[in-house]
Amino acid sequence: MSETAEKLKLELSQLSAKERAEIAYFLIHSLDEGIDDNLETAWDVELTQRLEDINRKTAIRHLRKMSIPFYDWLSTGDR
Repeated sequence: MSETAEKLKLELSQLSAKERAEIAYFLIHSLDEGIDDNLETAWDVELTQRLEDINRKTAIRHLRKMSIPFYDWLSTGDR
């Protein structure tokens, strides 16, 4: 980490929790400049489909299509 960044960290650590939270929020959102609109759309479609499946009580069908049983997958921690 650069000397400037180290100095900033030291100065920022002296701020109140609220001020640090505001700066953290700003910094995190500054990383989102390149959001892929196609990805957002794809997730919207996927989530809409899942919600419809839940409402129709057909969501369990997706679990049966998985290559490993759902409960085995849960135990792997690979989520």
